[in-house]
Amino acid sequence: MKPYQLFWNHKTAEPLTVKSGFSLWAFIFTFIYPAYKGHYLVALMYFCGNIAISALSTMLAGADPIFSMVLNMIYSAFVGFDYADAVQASLHKNKKISYIDTVFAANEDHAEFLAFQKHVSSLNNRHVENSPY
Repeated sequence: MKPYQLFWNHKTAEPLTVKSGFSLWAFIFTFIYPAYKGHYLVALMYFCGNIAISALSTMLAGADPIFSMVLNMIYSAFVGFDYADAVQASLHKNKKISYIDTVFAANEDHAEFLAFQKHVSSLNNRHVENSPY
């Protein structure tokens, strides 16, 4: 079971899930993967970081390819571990998206099902609390 953060998009009335932990795809494709998933500000942040790391490795080591490769691998590992947190932070700032819960699910479909269940149960509880009967 993997931990997922559950969000509800009020504009489209559908659940959003973000898997917590390391992202292999973000590790391999540092700024391309967030752009592909539609997280453009996260992609821009990682792109600027990639440029800064490349400039730093050129300034510190000149033309040493081993140092540059090691520095880029360290940065890619950082991106792999940070991707889920960056996406969750951008979703928390959005006013049309609300946080539901953190659940452990087998896959993303199971997590979306749990998000839908939790959202519907929260609506039912709200209806019962505001009921005049």
